[in-house]
Amino acid sequence: MPKTKKNKGNFSVKILKKYCKGCGLCIEVCREEKIEIDPSPNERGICTVRVSREAVCSGCLRCTAICPDGGIEIYRNGHDKKTNDRE
Repeated sequence: MPKTKKNKGNFSVKILKKYCKGCGLCIEVCREEKIEIDPSPNERGICTVRVSREAVCSGCLRCTAICPDGGIEIYRNGHDKKTNDRE
C-alpha cells in the first residue's frame, strides 16, 4: 500500500503547560508560525508557549523533536493517537 502525504491542516498541537519552560525553541523551528509565547505567566510565573493558529499545522513534528522537556504533542485530527506513536 503506497504511503500518502500528510495533508496540511490535518493536525492539532497540544502544549503541555506543566512541562513547558518558555524556551522558545519550538517557535524557531515552526515553519507554519503556529506557536508563540503566551504573554500571561502561568502559576509558576513562566510565560509558556501557546498555539497561535489552529488550522495550519502540517504535522512535521519539528517542534516535538526540539522540545527538551517533551512539552508538545501533535495529534492527527480525528485520531486519538499522537502522530509519533507507532501503531
